[in-house]
Amino acid sequence: METLNKKVMGISGVARSGKDTFAAILETKLNEAGKSVKKIALAGPLKHQCDPFLTKNLGVSAFTQSTEEKNIMRPFLVWYGDAQRKRTNGRYWIDIANKEIQESNYDYYIITDIRYDHYDRDELYWLKKEMNGTLVHISRYEDQRTRISKVSAPIEIKKFIPPANDHEMINDPKIQKNADFIVQWPTMVGYSEELTTNPEVMKYVEDFLQSSVSSSKSSS
Repeated sequence: METLNKKVMGISGVARSGKDTFAAILETKLNEAGKSVKKIALAGPLKHQCDPFLTKNLGVSAFTQSTEEKNIMRPFLVWYGDAQRKRTNGRYWIDIANKEIQESNYDYYIITDIRYDHYDRDELYWLKKEMNGTLVHISRYEDQRTRISKVSAPIEIKKFIPPANDHEMINDPKIQKNADFIVQWPTMVGYSEELTTNPEVMKYVEDFLQSSVSSSKSSS
């Protein structure tokens, strides 16, 4: 199977920015359009490999949805993921995902966690150059009102979710700079399932899809 015949979309952004929510809505929208979709997380195999150790020694699953438990285990996942990246010049997790794509046949592949641009052929290079993919960058913010002076009216300032670690602090700006589409959405109240059907949230994904369709037509 030719890699470049695959339609691949990558999602980037720091932890807790809403990548999984965006991916879930994107999958639904493509399914509704009659397209088959495969979501692939580069960190998926990482969690599978680390889960037995974390469960046995920390009593925490690598697949936990608890923010508190994620904060406990995240440094270990980052360390192990980086160790595998270092010995393969960034290709270890990419090669696993690449094999999964090559051995399957879906209309679209959604890579839910494009994070790195450190090595020459890192995740950004793989998505854009090898897979001819489209990259969207997600940022989540909270509105805060503040006064510049005692007599001024309050102005809204967007306080964005910060990087979770040094890896994100270094790589995320480079990833964002090379994104084809930028999403900056506010923090919204609700469970994940509720957010994926929220019209206000869905509009961001619809805009991205419309942009992707327009780009494909202009390049064809």
